[in-house]
Amino acid sequence: ERVTFGEIKHHHSEIVAFSNTVNFDSKTNFLRAISNAMDESVDQDRIIIYPPTENQHDFVSQAHLELAMKYGASAICSVPLITQNSVFAALTLERKKETPFSYEEVLLLEQSLSLLSPYLNLRHNADRGLLEKVGHYLKNQFCQLLGLNYLGQKISALTIFLCLTTASLLNDDFKIHANAVLEGKIQRVVAAPLQGFILSVNAHAGDTLTKGAVMATLDDTVLKLEAVKLSSQLQQVTREYRKVMSANDLVKISILNAQREQIQAQLQLMNDQLQRTRILAPFDGVVIEGDLSQALGAPVERGDSLFKMAPLEEYRVVLKVNERLISHVQAGQGGMLALSSLPELHLPLTIEKITAVAKAEDGNNIFRVEARLHNHSALLRPGMAGVGKIDAGQKNLLWIWTHELIDWIKLWLWSWWP
Repeated sequence: ERVTFGEIKHHHSEIVAFSNTVNFDSKTNFLRAISNAMDESVDQDRIIIYPPTENQHDFVSQAHLELAMKYGASAICSVPLITQNSVFAALTLERKKETPFSYEEVLLLEQSLSLLSPYLNLRHNADRGLLEKVGHYLKNQFCQLLGLNYLGQKISALTIFLCLTTASLLNDDFKIHANAVLEGKIQRVVAAPLQGFILSVNAHAGDTLTKGAVMATLDDTVLKLEAVKLSSQLQQVTREYRKVMSANDLVKISILNAQREQIQAQLQLMNDQLQRTRILAPFDGVVIEGDLSQALGAPVERGDSLFKMAPLEEYRVVLKVNERLISHVQAGQGGMLALSSLPELHLPLTIEKITAVAKAEDGNNIFRVEARLHNHSALLRPGMAGVGKIDAGQKNLLWIWTHELIDWIKLWLWSWWP
């Protein structure tokens, strides 16, 4: 005649469904009596029938007796619903006195509920809120740690606890990892000395040159023709100058002398420009930028950058430090550098300068940190990339492992805190 369904919450049966009734108040005395009957069945972990049959007399049914006496429920059957070795709900059925629950009916009811229990448990778990699910999971894990079974979980938890405790007591070197690029300490731009056209190219990026080596030449045809023209003019003025010298004409002598000096200066300038059509290496070093082999015959303006060179004796290391770690970097700190092309070679370095402006790179904000190398190798070349480690002092191991995560959590909480 009446069926009541209750879920186990905080070790007590809470009625969530009542047959033929949509709205009900679980705090009424009648529903509390049914809830107590459910608790009686759940606490004893068995099906309770009232009035008891001949085979069932070794259980407590006081709550069922009170429900029958006070509210006229003559025949009562309470069944705990079990899944995964735990009771999650209970079902109470009521009948008239003329039709009590038989053993066969109870057996059929038990078998039917055993098939329905997993589905009902899934619905029960799906209706939980997020906090309730997290709390239930933590509660189960805590019970497994303190219970008699689950030896594996206990050993794992103890191992983790010992590792964390040891890590919080031991100190180690705190090293900041950063991508690094090798650069020449001095970078010299080789510019076009005059306006002209590229005639030939003898140097390319990556070439090692000595001081005075010819890197490229500019077309000097126009300059040579201009020099021949000026030479002819100089000879003509010189002849006229000699004639007026014999005539002792002082005015013409002054004029022709000035013209001759002007032409000589222009010719000297032209000869200097002819010499500068050969672009020479300013020092011993390597060409790190510039490939004009595909630009033969192209025009260039005076001051255009043609090549970029760096010496092979002195280098600097540029470390790209993430902004989350820049507060731990200071000038004077030491470190090591390992290059991708020379992984077996570890070069000591010292931090010299920290750029105060960050820039975005690969989705992160990075600071440019410059460092000086102590040892040089003939195998080093500008542009080599690798990884640098900066020594930032002694910290305990637990802080080293978790400080980035903790800082991120602090920032996230602060951003959401009202």
